[in-house]
Amino acid sequence: MATHVKILDNYAFVTYNTKGDMYLGGLEVFDVTDISNPQIVWQAIFSKADISSVDYYNNKLYIVGAQDISSMPDARLRTPALLEVLTLNNNREIQKVDTILNLDSYVGTDVKVNSGGIYATSGSNGFLKIYNHQFDSVFATPLNDARSVDVNTTEAFVLSGQPGKISVFSKGNNSLAKTLNPDGANIPESKSEIAVTDQYIYAALNDGGLKIYNTNGTLKQHIPRPATPVGMNDVDFVTNSVSLNGDLVLLANGEAGLYIGGIVKSRSDSVFLLGSIRFGDYESANFVESRDSVIFVATGLGGLKILSISIDEGVPENIIPTKPCATLYDRIFSLFPESQNNYKRYPELFAARLLKMWY
Repeated sequence: MATHVKILDNYAFVTYNTKGDMYLGGLEVFDVTDISNPQIVWQAIFSKADISSVDYYNNKLYIVGAQDISSMPDARLRTPALLEVLTLNNNREIQKVDTILNLDSYVGTDVKVNSGGIYATSGSNGFLKIYNHQFDSVFATPLNDARSVDVNTTEAFVLSGQPGKISVFSKGNNSLAKTLNPDGANIPESKSEIAVTDQYIYAALNDGGLKIYNTNGTLKQHIPRPATPVGMNDVDFVTNSVSLNGDLVLLANGEAGLYIGGIVKSRSDSVFLLGSIRFGDYESANFVESRDSVIFVATGLGGLKILSISIDEGVPENIIPTKPCATLYDRIFSLFPESQNNYKRYPELFAARLLKMWY
């Protein structure tokens, strides 16, 4: 099932894994220049590994997941969790494997890469690990059930589960700056994700919905998970992922589908829900990523969904220009003054027969 998406220019890198004990993952690259007709550039099958997440930096792909270590004795992995680095050629194809690093857990869960380094998380009895671009380990700290990592200008943020916890580290010396303890992220082996800006922390907390914090740690807003329809399971209607795209906040809400919210600057950057899209049965929205006018949703058994964003400005098409009447407004105001009850003053204009004709 699709697990993660990374967008780069006109390319989308999509990762896959197999639910259960079986190791079988994949990586596909789509050319989405024409989003109505995406083209597969290449695909790679990992017959002995699951792939959880992918990032791109400086012509390299960084993937994390879990490897059947009995099938790769030469990799010298102590545990299944791994970080693999792949160099790409000019056609975005794999040119070589740079390295495979052990993440000391059962599964690598997330990876973020920027000029400052490589940030990788791992799950049960896992860690936050930071590497430089020579793949030397520069920092590691235990964080059980670490599910997601993101960075802003000054800090790194890790979302852990069971129970939900946000650990904030200073990028200057990697010291723990603060810890937040939101409710949620309590379902074992489930998706949860964090996205940050220099002002806010957006935490998709699975059963805890979406919580938005100021970066000083104060809670700003809470959007609960979707309501569970009668006869359905609560664990299927949860907030798995969050993506930011300008003034839009996109939520992957499991079998409830994709929810779209808008950041309203005049209301102190509060998020207001604008609408939602539900996919088919058993097509759980597990992850969402959006850039420019495109939304990519990893929907588990439903694979990858590609949606386009268009803004309806509310202006009718084919407007016929007319010359305004210079005296119209004055005549209306004189005929229907604001200080009087015009419904009673002109009952013949509001008769039931006339109203029926107008409608």
